[in-house]
Amino acid sequence: MNIFFKKSYIVYTFIFLLYVVVTFSSNFLFGYTLVDHADAFRQHVAYVKTLHEYIYTYGLGFWNNWDWNHGVGSDAVSILSYYNLGDVLGWVNALLPIKHLDWTYSFFICYVYIWLEQQQFSTFLTILKIPLL
Repeated sequence: MNIFFKKSYIVYTFIFLLYVVVTFSSNFLFGYTLVDHADAFRQHVAYVKTLHEYIYTYGLGFWNNWDWNHGVGSDAVSILSYYNLGDVLGWVNALLPIKHLDWTYSFFICYVYIWLEQQQFSTFLTILKIPLL
C-alpha cells in the first residue's frame, strides 16, 4: 500500500472519529441512545440480551438449551441464528456488562460497522488502483 492510500485511511479515520464524537456525545448528554425507540431495540438488543443470558447461565453449552419463551418453543440456535450467531460484534456485545448494552450496541452498530465497511471498501479500491481522495 503506497503513501497515498495510507494517508487517505488516516484522513478518513480522523473525520470519522470527529463525527462519532459529535453525534455520540450529544446523545450521551441528553441521555438517549441511538436505538432507544427504534425497531432494533425491540429485536436485536433483546436477542443480544438473550445471548448474554445464555452465555452467562449455561456457558458455551447453551447450544443444547431449549427455550419455551419464543413461540411454541425452540432451541437456542434457532432463536439466535437470525440476529446474533453470525455477528462477531454481537458476540462481543453479549460478553460485555448487560447494564450498558444499549450504549455498546449503539456504538457498535452505528459506528464500528460503518468504519469497518468503509475500510473494506477502501481496500477494494486500493486493489483496483482507484484513488480514494
